[in-house]
Amino acid sequence: MINTGLESLPDSLGQLRQLRHLQLAATPGLKRLPTSLTSLPNLKDLQLTAIPLEELPNDLGRVQSLRSLTLTGGRYQRLPTSLVQLKRLTQLSVSHSSHLRELPENIGDLQGLASLDVESNSKLEQLPGSLTRLHRLQQLNLSSNRRLAQLPEDMGQMSGLTRLSLKNCAGLRHLPDSVGDLSQLQLLDLHGTGLHALPHSLSRLPDTCEIRVPDHLRGQLEQIRNAHAAQHGIQPPARSVRPTAMPAPEQARSSWNRGPEFTRALRSIDADLGTRFGRWMQGLTQDAMIFGRSLTAADIRLLDQVVAEAITSPEFRSSFDEFLSEHTIKTLDMDGMTQVGGGGPAVRGNVKTAFSEMLKYKLMHTQDHAVALSLLQEAIQNPDLGLSRNSMLHSRNELTGVPQMWPPLGAYISMHDVEGKGAQEAATTWATAQFKEAEEGVIGEAEALRESEQAKANANTFIDQRARVLLNEWRIR
Repeated sequence: MINTGLESLPDSLGQLRQLRHLQLAATPGLKRLPTSLTSLPNLKDLQLTAIPLEELPNDLGRVQSLRSLTLTGGRYQRLPTSLVQLKRLTQLSVSHSSHLRELPENIGDLQGLASLDVESNSKLEQLPGSLTRLHRLQQLNLSSNRRLAQLPEDMGQMSGLTRLSLKNCAGLRHLPDSVGDLSQLQLLDLHGTGLHALPHSLSRLPDTCEIRVPDHLRGQLEQIRNAHAAQHGIQPPARSVRPTAMPAPEQARSSWNRGPEFTRALRSIDADLGTRFGRWMQGLTQDAMIFGRSLTAADIRLLDQVVAEAITSPEFRSSFDEFLSEHTIKTLDMDGMTQVGGGGPAVRGNVKTAFSEMLKYKLMHTQDHAVALSLLQEAIQNPDLGLSRNSMLHSRNELTGVPQMWPPLGAYISMHDVEGKGAQEAATTWATAQFKEAEEGVIGEAEALRESEQAKANANTFIDQRARVLLNEWRIR
């Protein structure tokens, strides 16, 4: 159930003996759960997302069938101690709470746990020592707990960890030496931490482990890894140097139209990308002549930002390459002016479409909610984009022609707004559960597909409603 006006659930809920999945999302009036909830003998998946619950049932541990538990946006300061009795639990998410102060002291008793997400709990300052007894844990997300000041010194005992995120834990000043003992680790994210130094033990991490550090620690990380390579007679990998962000070379000042300059800059990084960009620019120029879609100085300013992002971000570069391929729909002669076949436009969309793609990508690939909000609001206020409430709510997909929300706004709500993200995650989890039941023969594939599509439609409806609320809060007319 997503985005309902419910203020309570019936006490008879516990009579649904065959209930396997229960999801409640974006239900602001719901403050408590019926005690009969813990009498559901077959409940496997419980999602309570973006619900301001003031407390959880003390006997939550009675639901022995539970495999996955998601709790976001609650107002409780601690979790029931009985939680650690959920021996079959493999996934636990406790996030986005401004009230939660601690995790259960005996959380290490959850020996079956494979994934633990404890993200964005603004009052969480420390972790229980028993956490390191979770030897089967593979993914641990502690990101954006800004008051978290220390980690257990024996973190290295969590031998099954493959991903550890401490991103935006600004209060964290020290990383235990034992982190170097995480022999299965494939990702260690330290972006946004308060670390001033890295332990040399990081050299013991697998060579395949991706370590993300703040800019001021990149040199130190390179020294640690190079020293390890030299000690073991390994040739260190070539350092990947990001080119300086372009725009504004002196030679461009003679004209506001810097298309040729942008093309040359991209070709110097990736010849194929530069060629595709050049064709796209030729298409825009031709459309301007034939259909009156003239390029303006505002377009060039927007394009400046897109090209700079493509130059400095290899990840976006790949996405931008795909964008250019999809949106250039006409083949041009060498002079760049003659269409081969058809009489329609040479490209789909325009420069604003490209900027929208770039901004959506950035919003989807940052975990810092404050940064995401700043990026979005800066774009909304940018006169070069000329956005309005109506244009953001009633945009159009340039590839399909289907009406849609302005993509960056949809991306922000789905990825960074607590209620929107909760609705999106609830729909995804519900759909996954339905297909799993279809595999087990509990329901048919057609029914699973219908349930999945309905969950997706419900989430999209909620995100659309949430967009209107946010635009009102931001006073966008």
